[in-house]
Amino acid sequence: MTKIPEDYLKILSGLGETSPKSLLIIPLIFEDEVLGVIELGSLSEFNDESIHFAESASMNISSTLSLAQNNIRNAELLEQTRKQTKELEEQERKMKEALAELRDMQAKTSKSEATVRSKLEAMNNTLLIVEYTTEGILLDANYKFLNTMHYSLEEIKGNNVIELLKEEDREELLKVISMVKSGNFYESVMRRHTKQGQEKWFMASYTPVFNDEGVVQNILFFGIDITRIKANEEKLKLQANEMAEELEKLKK
Repeated sequence: MTKIPEDYLKILSGLGETSPKSLLIIPLIFEDEVLGVIELGSLSEFNDESIHFAESASMNISSTLSLAQNNIRNAELLEQTRKQTKELEEQERKMKEALAELRDMQAKTSKSEATVRSKLEAMNNTLLIVEYTTEGILLDANYKFLNTMHYSLEEIKGNNVIELLKEEDREELLKVISMVKSGNFYESVMRRHTKQGQEKWFMASYTPVFNDEGVVQNILFFGIDITRIKANEEKLKLQANEMAEELEKLKK
């Protein structure tokens, strides 16, 4: 560009300042994404050699800029994941303490089902809770579960919990129910889907509820939603792969 507005740009030196005779504008592009623009002013017109050099330099600058942006995003994501993980660890600690107390209650035959119910009320605001029979018929679910999975209690009460799952997740839950109805406890990280099909991940615990005769009467599901942490982990993996690819390109 040789027709430059008078006050658009000044070239400064120890001898003073002056307006450029020509202006070279080069976009910073990396993998079809425009990251920025470089403007170069000259006291003479840019020749082909100067333009070629500037274009080559812009490719290296674009790669470096893209890498720097990824580093910043990674650092932000790592910090976010660290905070979420810390929150999750605290939630997990509280859940394990509450479940240990609940199991201790059930181990003592003097503790009735009513005592267990009172403990569940205390856990109601922090955990997703679902109760169903040993055959999988849903009896109750707390607000936290219903809100997370986008159901109303009227929609799912009386239905078999297996029917709420996608086909690929059903066999896993059938095995869990079989294990828990035998009096065992089960903990794992599990995938579930909302009413609309949105994927959710939970740190889950399945607990048997014994009657006064020591027979498993119902099954309780306790869960902590870890979907955001799972999503961040996937983003970090993806960005790590992208950074590795960019580093390889810079080496060439």
